[in-house]
Amino acid sequence: MRIGVTYDLRSDYLAMGYSEEETAEFDSEITIAALCEALSELGFVPDKIGNVKSLTERLAAGERWDGVFNFCEGLRGVSREAQVPALLEAYDMPYVFSDPLTMALTLDKAMCKRVVRDHGVPTVDFVVIEQMADVANVALAYPLFLKPVAEGSGNCKAFRCPYHFWSYGLDGHLIGAPKYNDSDGTPLIDDMNRHEFGLAEIESAPERPSTNA
Repeated sequence: MRIGVTYDLRSDYLAMGYSEEETAEFDSEITIAALCEALSELGFVPDKIGNVKSLTERLAAGERWDGVFNFCEGLRGVSREAQVPALLEAYDMPYVFSDPLTMALTLDKAMCKRVVRDHGVPTVDFVVIEQMADVANVALAYPLFLKPVAEGSGNCKAFRCPYHFWSYGLDGHLIGAPKYNDSDGTPLIDDMNRHEFGLAEIESAPERPSTNA
């Protein structure tokens, strides 16, 4: 059986000028080669197709496969993961993994939580922040997780202490310390001494289990 393999190759998008962050979810040549090797070992004949645009061109040119191994993430839109399965369904082409409805729903975390909650599945409380003014209306207790509503990979660039509101970069450097001022209002931390207040790096090791004689 001839199996088409759809995927988004990170190096292709980087070559087109997209950033590291924009391509964070995409795959490497090593990953795609491993997938095709596994399919070959199972007796299939893999055919590398590429992204949704490559798939569109080849389908329009009349190419067909016995099935498609869909590994695409998509680049644009809240339903981007649904684009390849929707296109394959339009051409009556069998494929693996979820259908367009499932792919579109599960990428949108808020909508997915609403659906499962309406079906009686317990899910923790949440709010959707669409603009900065919405933050003032958040009444959830800490600790909290803050995630992009329709991203498959985290792209957090900083984190903030929920008690003191000091913010740090992912490498531990101090970004800001609001309201940490002298009695006359002068900030005690500025660009000159900010480097002194970063997070300390601490090495840790798993604790050895205790033994009784």
